[in-house]
Amino acid sequence: MLKSYAQACCNLLFPRSCHICSKLLCGATARFDDHLCADCFASMKRCDVVSCRSCGSPLAEEREKEEYFCRRCRNDRPDYHRLLSCYVYDGPVRSLIHKLKYEGRAYLASTVAKLIAAALADKWLDQFDALVPVPLHAARAREREFNQADLIARHLARGASLPVVPALQRSKNTQALADLKKQGRMRVLKDAFRLEEKLSPMLRQRRILLVDDIVTTTATARMTSRLLMDEGACRQVTVLAFAKG
Repeated sequence: MLKSYAQACCNLLFPRSCHICSKLLCGATARFDDHLCADCFASMKRCDVVSCRSCGSPLAEEREKEEYFCRRCRNDRPDYHRLLSCYVYDGPVRSLIHKLKYEGRAYLASTVAKLIAAALADKWLDQFDALVPVPLHAARAREREFNQADLIARHLARGASLPVVPALQRSKNTQALADLKKQGRMRVLKDAFRLEEKLSPMLRQRRILLVDDIVTTTATARMTSRLLMDEGACRQVTVLAFAKG
């Protein structure tokens, strides 16, 4: 009773608002995060369950559904085992990522991690041995003051008691990739990443979850997973993206 009374007083003096729409939270909230209103959560579109293992695109043809690969990825499979993407990059999801990355709201990484957990099956992290965040270039990290992928990974790992291994470094500050064709993307990303040698022993023969906030072209996921599989000698790499653009 005392705890409930104290919480009520706290809410009166410091009213909570939704992390996304800023509406005062007097009504229903998401069951797993009391700083996320029920309306914003309900507006988030989940990625299609029947989707390509490589790029996360919805599958339409019967052969695609049988193989879990779209026509484009069938003959161009990446080094990673599969891609897990949780929400469509639109509406409240887009707003949440923008606030996290460009408004300096590092605390929103916790909400992102809770949303990921809500989208995936119970105990889904049990199949992995370590989490590796996709890195930012040092100049961009200094500007932003944090790497959102690293923060998300650490929130996810905390509940599962898994190590977060920042084994990847970004050695080249690349341009945006979304508007480039495939060959252009891979050319831009050539030598853009390197493996931290002193941390690579922690990855050997491990099942790795490669964490990022958003995946669009999958070029970064392909390049980093190849590095982890070749030089890190991982047993398996799975890519996790909060949003699919």
